[in-house]
Amino acid sequence: MTTQKYGQCRDCGAPGPLDSKGFGYNCDCANEHDPSAGMPGGETREQMVEKKTIFVTCKVDTRFGPKYGLRSHRNAKDDIKALDWETTHRAWDPQSRKWMVDVDAIDHVKAELQSKGYVVVF
Repeated sequence: MTTQKYGQCRDCGAPGPLDSKGFGYNCDCANEHDPSAGMPGGETREQMVEKKTIFVTCKVDTRFGPKYGLRSHRNAKDDIKALDWETTHRAWDPQSRKWMVDVDAIDHVKAELQSKGYVVVF
């Protein structure tokens, strides 16, 4: 018998089942923003790309420990993938459509992304 594991979204507190990798779930607050209406923080996609903004959107408990979700424009993908895996354990979560990084590594993630010109918003 398998037991379903659950996590909780930091933004709305909604519980939800973790995926098979132990990452987040498709929380309603992760998808409440109409792409044409803007992103978290009220920015349009164009402004987010121009300002190189990355949002730390949620904290989820996974089987690998607590993770923060990063929401960004896809142009940031290569820079996020360049983060040291041993330090951040960064991974793409296709269900929530966010990059997940270890909570303990968020200061490193923030410093690395800021050094590449990104604005990191909590």
